[in-house]
Amino acid sequence: MEGISIHTHPCFKIPNASSLMPLLNLSNLFQLKNRLSEHLEIEILAAQSLMAARKFIQAIEKMRKI
Repeated sequence: MEGISIHTHPCFKIPNASSLMPLLNLSNLFQLKNRLSEHLEIEILAAQSLMAARKFIQAIEKMRKI
């Protein structure tokens, strides 16, 4: 039996740089559980977090991967 988990992020707000590690961890969790749509959404948020951290090259690479 699986439990219920709810993962949220405020709408219309770009994640800040400090959100990067939790987003990457959550992305990895979704990938391991084969939840592709959620994984891709979190990857987009991670790319936005990289942009907020002024890591533009890494953000572009992540968007290309998506």
